[in-house]
Amino acid sequence: MHLSTHNWMRAEPLEVTLKRIKRLGFESIEISGEPEQYPPAECLPLLKQYGIRCWGAVTLTLGDRNLAAKDPAQRAATVDYMRSLVEMVHQLEGHELTVVPATVGKVNPDATPEEEWDWVVAGLKEVYALAAICNSEDNPHIVRYFNAWLDDDDVNEGLGRLEDDWSEEEDIWDDDEEEWRLAAAAASGADATRDIADWNAAVRAANEERAR
Repeated sequence: MHLSTHNWMRAEPLEVTLKRIKRLGFESIEISGEPEQYPPAECLPLLKQYGIRCWGAVTLTLGDRNLAAKDPAQRAATVDYMRSLVEMVHQLEGHELTVVPATVGKVNPDATPEEEWDWVVAGLKEVYALAAICNSEDNPHIVRYFNAWLDDDDVNEGLGRLEDDWSEEEDIWDDDEEEWRLAAAAASGADATRDIADWNAAVRAANEERAR
């Protein structure tokens, strides 16, 4: 069994964490999403030293980081931050980036659900585009999403993911480079836009039904 853990809730040096999880039998780690705190040039040798793989990273969507912000500059800065994590995972030879789209603890909306949804999807497309470019057959990168307002399967579909090629257990794409090219194209194409619109309509209908 492949056991993996994370370090984004422990305020200790990475090497301390690696020593512990190596002793406990873990094979990989999801590193905290702070590239300046965990520079790949320093962290990758440590991972190799302890025989621990980087499974990926998670966004620390705190402070002004928010893909659902009303301010376009704030959203753009959040996209830049998340793209820097894609680069970080790529350099650490990782496999995934878990994305928290909106600020942790955010309870007050900046706009309507439809507007915030569109902003989040637009930002994730930019992040996903870089992930597709970084991908290679030996080093696949997946951008995954979770938030109280978003559903993994529906966001993946809305972004044009090729459902038949997705392996939930492995967190990787099973097919070749051509499938990646098609997925990247779909992520910004008309089909993705239609899927997102369909999902928005379904959410609105469900909310209306619950309100009756």
